[in-house]
Order: sequence, then structure tokens, then C-alpha cells
Amino acid sequence: MSNAMYVDHWNRQNAGWKALSPGLTRDSEGNFFGTSLYGGRHGQGTVFRLDRYGHVEPVHDFNGLDGSVPRASLLLGRDGSFFGTTAIGGDEGCGTVFSLSRAGHLARLHAFNGKDGSVPRGSLLEGANGDLYGTTAEGGAHGRGSIFRMSPSGRLKTLFGFSGLDGAAPQGGLVQGQDGTLYGTTAVGGPKAKGTVFSLTSSGQHKVLHAFTGADGAYPSCLTEAEDGNFYGTTLYGGTENKGTVFRVSPRGKFVILHQFRGNDGANPRAGLTLGRDGLLYGTTGEGGPSECGSVFAISTSGRLHTLHFFHGATDGANPYPALTTGGDASIYGMTCAGGICNEGVLFRTGSTGEFSYVPLVSGSEMPIPDDMTYRVKMQ
Repeated sequence: MSNAMYVDHWNRQNAGWKALSPGLTRDSEGNFFGTSLYGGRHGQGTVFRLDRYGHVEPVHDFNGLDGSVPRASLLLGRDGSFFGTTAIGGDEGCGTVFSLSRAGHLARLHAFNGKDGSVPRGSLLEGANGDLYGTTAEGGAHGRGSIFRMSPSGRLKTLFGFSGLDGAAPQGGLVQGQDGTLYGTTAVGGPKAKGTVFSLTSSGQHKVLHAFTGADGAYPSCLTEAEDGNFYGTTLYGGTENKGTVFRVSPRGKFVILHQFRGNDGANPRAGLTLGRDGLLYGTTGEGGPSECGSVFAISTSGRLHTLHFFHGATDGANPYPALTTGGDASIYGMTCAGGICNEGVLFRTGSTGEFSYVPLVSGSEMPIPDDMTYRVKMQ
């Protein structure tokens, strides 16, 4: 079976694998790299490459020992290598941290054992000192998740263990603020068990900056720092209609709801926000809109939201669950989980002026492309 045919077979046998992809990372050559939770030769997840024409090819198939079920997008390090995590797998089944060379060689850097954390689900952060920082959703001192630091060679140190009241199950990764402090969210925990926003100083001091109540949001995603020094994020649920919110929080914990989704303007944003070169924050909603297929939006730091595109399903895609990423051309790129030529989703590009173009995701270069596919356009 040729590689192209294998990819095609891989996707047909694992329908919906992209629906669980956490997001794309763009390399210096304009290709996109991502992870899928399942699929591959061993059925335990993959790293894949996606070109601007929508063709998908596998880069690495996880086998369990090197990890399984990668639930986070990849980090492109300063040395050109990719770094990532798998939620399970490894020696104890508690997840791994890995590096991936440009040539596709994967090396396992660390296997979690439960005591030092378990089930890492958020993307890694490369700190100013060159170390990697991340979180685990379970395990640690109290079994509610942890924050860790790891050297490039794989030496790991646990920095903090969540206990529940101070947060639990961090899943969105970390961001390092202008002050050098680490900031992040927990999906649940806090007094109302709706999630928290927290900070962790270099000396190890942890502080809850905000605890969600449901009315102001619930189940927060990752944070993004804007040029004003504040942090911005989304919640999957909560708000007046329980369809999610967009929020701002300062390094000292001043919290503001910027937008509450109502359904007609989108619903249930699963990914965080992406800062564009124009200073706007870009995001997606997984559902809602006229066709209940989700949307792409831009929002200012003052809270003015503009919908850039509503997805309609069969042609332009549906359910843009993965996180957005910026391109070398200052455009914003993303992926949907459904719709397109074979219901495998689409790769799309947009920007602040509302332009929108897309190509269907195609598994395997041998798949025929209809001549009348006028919506298949090259994305520069």
C-alpha cells in the first residue's frame, strides 16, 4: 500500500479523527502540523502534516510506549523542533512529553508516573530561559493536576500541585507574562467548581486570580496575552445563555466579561483566542450561527465582536473546534472538523477585513478532485 493510499485508508477507517485535533502549528515553510487523538497504524494517535492545498499526510504514529492520545497542539521550538505531549501512554500509562525533528524523528523526553502528574492535555510553553513548561490534568500531590518545568534534555520538576479549591484539571496550557510570571486556567475546581484563572511566580507562589461562577463563564480554555498586558480567553459554557463567554483578566485579577454568546452569533467556543498582527483577538465557536455549524470571529480588547464567517456545513465546513494560528502573511488560519469534499473538514484562511477562503481537507494525493470545485483555491 502506497503512503498516499495508506493515509486515505487511515482516515476512512477513523472517521472524525480531525474532530478531535486540538489545533495547527505552522512551520517556516508554510506547512501546518497537527496531532490527532486516534488513528494511525496503531490506533493511538498521530502527528500529521497539512499543506496549503489541503493534502494530509502522516508524520508519526504513536505506539503507546512513546505515547498515546495526543490532546495538545505542537510547540515549534527555537531550534526548529516540535514539542508536544500525549495524554496517556508511556511506561505507566500516564502520558509523555516528546520532541519531533523536522525530519519526523520522534524522541520521548519524559514519561509521567502519576506522582509527578498524569494526563497532560495542554500545549507546552517554551520559557524565556529555554525550559519547557506545562500542566497535567490529573496526578500530582493531590491528584487534581500539576504544573511542571522540564529542561530540553528531559529533566522534569513539579512546580505546583492543585488541590481542588485552588483549581483542578488544568487543560489549556500556560502563558508567560511580560513580568515573567506563568498564567493559566483550570477547567474545573474553585469554590463553584467552574474553573479558575491562576498565576504562578518564579518562586513558586500560586494565586487564584479569578474563580468562575457559571454566570461569568464555565470551563475556561487557554489564555492569550495581548499588547496591553492583560490576558484574554473563552469559556465553553456559562453566561446568560450558557453558550460561553469571552473574558479579560489583568495580572492582578481584575476580571471583565467582554462578550456572552447567544447562539445566533455562535456558541460554545472550545479553543482559546489568537492574537493577530492587527491587535485583534481571533477565535471560533464550535456551534451556533444560522446553520448551527459554528463561526469565526474577531474581538477587540474593549469587547467589540465582529463575526467574520458563519459555517454552513457541506461546502465550507462545520465545527471549527481546533485553535486558530497565524501565518507568515498576517492571515489567520484554522481547520474545521466536518464538511468539505468528504466530510473531513476544510482548511480556511481569514482576516480582519472579513475575507474568507478555504480548501477541503483531502486524505491522500490520489483522491480525485472534481473539475467543478470552484471553491478550492490556493491559500497563499
